[in-house]
Amino acid sequence: MKISFSRVAAAALMTMSSAASIADDGSESGKAAGAIGGRFYLSPMASYTIADSKRGTDDGIGGALSLGKQLSNGFALELSGVYTAYGAKQGGSSAKLTAGQANVLFFPGQMNFYGLLGMGFGEVRSQPGATEKYSNSLWNAGMGYLIGPFNLGAQGISLRVEALFRADSHAEKQVGETTNNSFREASFNVGLLIPIGAAAKEVAAPEETVAVVPVAGTADSDGDGVADEADQCPGSEAGSAVAANGCAAAAQDSGTAEAPGAAADGSSECKLPEPGQAVTEQGCAAPNTLSLSGVSFDQDKAELTEKAKKILDELAEGLQASPKIRIEVDGYAQSSADEAQDKQLSEQRAKAVSDYLVGRGVDAGRISAIGLGAVADMGSRVEIKVLP
Repeated sequence: MKISFSRVAAAALMTMSSAASIADDGSESGKAAGAIGGRFYLSPMASYTIADSKRGTDDGIGGALSLGKQLSNGFALELSGVYTAYGAKQGGSSAKLTAGQANVLFFPGQMNFYGLLGMGFGEVRSQPGATEKYSNSLWNAGMGYLIGPFNLGAQGISLRVEALFRADSHAEKQVGETTNNSFREASFNVGLLIPIGAAAKEVAAPEETVAVVPVAGTADSDGDGVADEADQCPGSEAGSAVAANGCAAAAQDSGTAEAPGAAADGSSECKLPEPGQAVTEQGCAAPNTLSLSGVSFDQDKAELTEKAKKILDELAEGLQASPKIRIEVDGYAQSSADEAQDKQLSEQRAKAVSDYLVGRGVDAGRISAIGLGAVADMGSRVEIKVLP
């Protein structure tokens, strides 16, 4: 039976639909293709080929081994070795195809579906007909699908299925049961795609530097983001990190959070607590407000950076050492045209800090998180208030 490209395309669509239904487990589109991560990969596959009726053999089984390289999330090149053993019809003989070929894989829109175009050269032995051995050129076109990824000994392994239309072109015409110089066949492949080496680590985007813009109607002579009327330390360097009063706190200079029980100015001075005021483990008065310098967020986001997590780790240790202290996490946001959005973002930031502290062992009952929106002179701060 001569195989038409339209029939192979229909079979390919059915194969891909089945693969997609198997993979429909909530995985993200393009996740398997993205897991290759620009690496080299090996792809061993088993194959089943529907033989052209003019070849004079039964269908064939075989396999392929490919070495490829992902050049981008939507494009890959690979070199393949192909082997197919065609079965013998009654009273006839079998045939064996070996070939090497180059393939181009296209992932449209970074999806797990891909298109494949390939060509190669090979040799067929024991072919029925007047000519038992001949050289040929192979042309492949089809579609495939990646299911996964699965971390099975190597990071990012995917199941690979594909359906191909294959043209076997040759100069010898006395091949097979009729006089012709081309066989058209369908080949279906199933195997694995195994990335080689470790996946590239994601490089964290540099923190955005946000220009400090004074609130309309107020003056900020030194450009530190604190209005002159509230600035207790005029002359600060423009853009420098300062507290709400315009002064640089010791904790901000070191890039760490002040632990509960330390003096507000970073010294070791121990102040006697007022009646009802929370105290540290050493019996000192706990500061009312802790400025979490270094706990920063990307523009319009509430995800903690690695630097912020390190600072919160220190704060969590201090809170665990002082189990009687209860705190309030106040989140702020840069002012925008949407007050509701500012409020929501500040709440998300406060909750992100609260959830992280709870995850580090601090009792959730000791923490409350409040989003205060965009407050003049506060910017994208996150502050801790010690509750009585």
